[in-house]
Amino acid sequence: MELGSSPLGSTEPSAGSAQVVVGASGNLANVYFLDVPGRLSLEAITARYPGLVDGLVAHPGIGFVMVRSDALGALAIGRSGVHHLADGRIDGTDPLVPFGPRAANALRRLDGFPHVGDLLVNSTYDAELEEVAAFEELVGSHGGFGGPQVRPFVLAPVNLPYDGEPIAGAPAVHRQLVHWADELGVGPRSGATEVPAVHAGPTPRARGIRAIALLTGVSSLLWLLLGLGAVGLAAAAGEVVLITIGIVLVGLGLLGLAVAVGLWRRRGWARMAALAYYAVGVLQVLASVGTQGFGGLVSAGLGSVLVTLLVFFYLTRPHVAAAFRAPSTPSADPADQATH
Repeated sequence: MELGSSPLGSTEPSAGSAQVVVGASGNLANVYFLDVPGRLSLEAITARYPGLVDGLVAHPGIGFVMVRSDALGALAIGRSGVHHLADGRIDGTDPLVPFGPRAANALRRLDGFPHVGDLLVNSTYDAELEEVAAFEELVGSHGGFGGPQVRPFVLAPVNLPYDGEPIAGAPAVHRQLVHWADELGVGPRSGATEVPAVHAGPTPRARGIRAIALLTGVSSLLWLLLGLGAVGLAAAAGEVVLITIGIVLVGLGLLGLAVAVGLWRRRGWARMAALAYYAVGVLQVLASVGTQGFGGLVSAGLGSVLVTLLVFFYLTRPHVAAAFRAPSTPSADPADQATH
């Protein structure tokens, strides 16, 4: 088929009157000519803007252009052929082959939209690389035809009823979701007046957190008292270095007390701070073993070494991490509260 074979002489535009809007989504774009009301046909576009459709189709980044012809209906035009969407007839090479077996039906659906562009332009698709040529500055792309973006999915329980028919378009997805909601007794046709409350379940039980908070608080209090004592003695003796050390110990003690309070209240930042602190202790244990062997553990104190290792291990457990992610407000379910 030769484009521009049906010119409409009465639609010649005046100079400088063209107003074009391109609405791009990924590798698909709708092109609107605003200087003429309604949707322009292929014949009108060719008469008003000679060579435009031919130029778009010939561009190496364009896979096909959909446009409605007054004489032939909706067409998907490629560099080497035309797909007649009305009856499925192909002139030359079908430009929709690279875009999957459902591309033609999807284009027929788009052609029926009242606000579809005068031209609908879709980029090329590289099947080997699974890449499209997006019309926007995107790393990934969706909204057009080509590649994984045309293979969406709905993740749902296998026991929900599904007849196996392909779901095409947002309205079909909505209908399927409403059907499932009705089957579950919460949809508009089920007679449900409100959505039942969904309980997240009890807060993960990690009883050791408070013990670690107490341990951290006691040790931090000792550091604080030691620092205050050092500052007092150094001030009396005029020892600047000792004063500095005392101030550092006071700061560490205050920070440790804040972490202890955060652990007690299950604040995520406090768990991360405690992990960092005990991780340093674990590294010190490993360094002692590496340089002095078992004697290094003895010199460091087997009790403190064991506590450090156990606390660090406990804080890394998944149920402990989940406890710090749990909401701080109590559950409204009495059964949940009974487990806290």
